[in-house]
Amino acid sequence: MGNKGNVHKGNSYARELKVMPDHSNEETRKAEVRLGPFMFDSNESDRDQEVLQRPPYELDNGAIYHG
Repeated sequence: MGNKGNVHKGNSYARELKVMPDHSNEETRKAEVRLGPFMFDSNESDRDQEVLQRPPYELDNGAIYHG
């Protein structure tokens, strides 16, 4: 398995991705059309402090982290 991007701060288990992968399928696309896109709720505490956003990372087990 080759390096798919930058390794995060010395962690060999998380590689930065350029774009968020699209793992949707026919059923998930139907659900999104029916329900609309998911919107994260904002906590009161989030409004009072700066929240650090990170690009997507792929872990060695194939999971994607974005946040």
